[in-house]
Amino acid sequence: MFARTGGRGAAQPEKKVVDLKADVMYPIEFRDTSAVCLVGNVAFYHSGAVITCDSAVRYDENRIECFENVLINKDSTYVYGDRVLYDRLTNTAQVFSPLI
Repeated sequence: MFARTGGRGAAQPEKKVVDLKADVMYPIEFRDTSAVCLVGNVAFYHSGAVITCDSAVRYDENRIECFENVLINKDSTYVYGDRVLYDRLTNTAQVFSPLI
């Protein structure tokens, strides 16, 4: 499932910074790259959408992976999942959840 957080017909996604918060944030160093681990009450906002989850990894300024109890809310739309891959450049979220 894909969720697009931009408006319909939007040619280019907004070039705004993703605002985020978490109870604990710390860097993860791996070879020649680094990421930021976010744990506890994670929330971030971009282009009018709010995504909350239990934990997340911010790989760079454009990609965030969210884990457990993920909720995406924009206007009156709510999407729930176990894991989400969010891409700021394409303004999309890949939502993973078991079929019920």
